[in-house]
Amino acid sequence: MDEFKSQLPEEEVTTIKKRIEEVRQLIANKDQESPETLRKATQELQQSSLKLFEAAYKKMANERQESQSSSESTDKDTTTEEKKEDKN
Repeated sequence: MDEFKSQLPEEEVTTIKKRIEEVRQLIANKDQESPETLRKATQELQQSSLKLFEAAYKKMANERQESQSSSESTDKDTTTEEKKEDKN
């Protein structure tokens, strides 16, 4: 998660970290918790994590696409300028 921290909303990161800690505490006290409670907490953590990283992936993909678009337009401008120079 630290690797993608710049791509993730801070409040979502905080929420995920809290859920991770909750699951750790449940596992530490697994003898006192029901299997269903553990399963539910784990599933909630997984779902939150998937949503968070899906959002990060989409953001990174959009940034790449924008970067490619801007480099393509720069390439087109350069090509157009070269053609103008060739004509002269």
